[in-house]
Amino acid sequence: MTLRLVLAAYGLENVRPYRVGAGRNNEHWYVGAGLVLRRYSAFRSDAAIDYEHAIVGQLRERSWPVAVPIPSGAGRMVVVDDGRRYSLFPRLAGRRGIPERPRQPRELGRLLGRLHRDLAAVSVAGPPDAFPRILEMPADQAWQRLDALDDPVLSGLIRRKLAEVRTAAGSAASGRPGVQLVHGDWHDGNILYQGGTVSGILDFDFAHPTCPWSMLRSRP
Repeated sequence: MTLRLVLAAYGLENVRPYRVGAGRNNEHWYVGAGLVLRRYSAFRSDAAIDYEHAIVGQLRERSWPVAVPIPSGAGRMVVVDDGRRYSLFPRLAGRRGIPERPRQPRELGRLLGRLHRDLAAVSVAGPPDAFPRILEMPADQAWQRLDALDDPVLSGLIRRKLAEVRTAAGSAASGRPGVQLVHGDWHDGNILYQGGTVSGILDFDFAHPTCPWSMLRSRP
């Protein structure tokens, strides 16, 4: 079994993993009472994973409640088996919030502001496949394939909307907005609570450099 081989790399041969249902991009298993094993999406590159690990490592140094990967017996932060990448993390205490009903909307906004303040000090270069900056998205290569759509009405609608975004982005860019590292997926489902207080912050998959104001849509 693949998971047994991966866990053996951490010296956990006799621990049974339990699958966790949460997570859209990666897969997770609880390992014992205090660990979580993550299998990264097949689309995640080594550079993107290293980038995420470096970000949470620096945030941990600043006392943020984030999970930092645990090295394997060979000292590796990522174990590769059958072409898939795995990392082991400490399990953070607490329960996830509910995105549709955030517990403390204003406090989450303030928390995001403090997080972005510290992320601005993180000295890590983003990989080539990092999520594009908000001002670059209208020109991203993914939008250059609209001719492949079978629906000309849908294609035309997307082109018109992209033109509107380009115009708005150009106007915003004229003000020379600052660019810094942001969380990228801020909502209550990525926050852990324990005893009414924040005990953990999850999911830095989409952390990337962009304009901080682009995250206003995620703030309560």
